[in-house]
Amino acid sequence: MPLHIKASDQAGIQGNAIFDPVGTNEYIKAAFIHDGWQSNIPIPAPYRFLGTEVDFAKAGIIIEIQFSNYPFLLNNTLRSELFFKAKTEFVGYPTNLVILVTKALNVSCF
Repeated sequence: MPLHIKASDQAGIQGNAIFDPVGTNEYIKAAFIHDGWQSNIPIPAPYRFLGTEVDFAKAGIIIEIQFSNYPFLLNNTLRSELFFKAKTEFVGYPTNLVILVTKALNVSCF
């Protein structure tokens, strides 16, 4: 997968190359759809208080991708665990595996 970067508009680092979550998400979505995954699958009505859709699903597997809006990461994690434990159906299959994808923070060790 290519590294998607963009120019920063943040004060103090304007113009510097930074990670582009939108470009990365678009690339991943196109690749998953190409491989037969369904995207933007509605969450069943009893669980809609947790959001409107999951990112990808196929044959009992759901995938949530969260690169930029970290307040939603906890929600995605908890609801994915709920879907797994409740064997919630997406695209005709009960949830048997959950994959969460996020980026790691660059950390320096001393």
